[in-house]
Amino acid sequence: RTKAEAEARRSEKLEVKAEKLEAQPIVKPVQKAISNDKKKELVKVKNRVKQLEENLVKLKKTKTTLEASLADPEIYSDKNKFIKAEADYNKAVSDLNIANAEFEEVFEKMMELEENS
Repeated sequence: RTKAEAEARRSEKLEVKAEKLEAQPIVKPVQKAISNDKKKELVKVKNRVKQLEENLVKLKKTKTTLEASLADPEIYSDKNKFIKAEADYNKAVSDLNIANAEFEEVFEKMMELEENS
């Protein structure tokens, strides 16, 4: 082989590499943007988990207080007091169940986001 042939082959290889590079889409900035979006979403979800945890603590305290009032024999001596206490307790239990379900859903989402980050 001559020097000219070797140079021509080398030049062809460089052109092919350049064409391949030009044909490849630039993905890094898009991935970085997606990553930032995921980070923002993760922060929002973590904040929501914290809010839900605080709400659950309040709801559990309320439920415990209402359970104690239902255990008081004086409540049973007044039909209206009992009906109100029972209704309040049932609402507290329902609110707690709803809050628990939402917490579990948001917590799972947080775990997924953390895995994919």
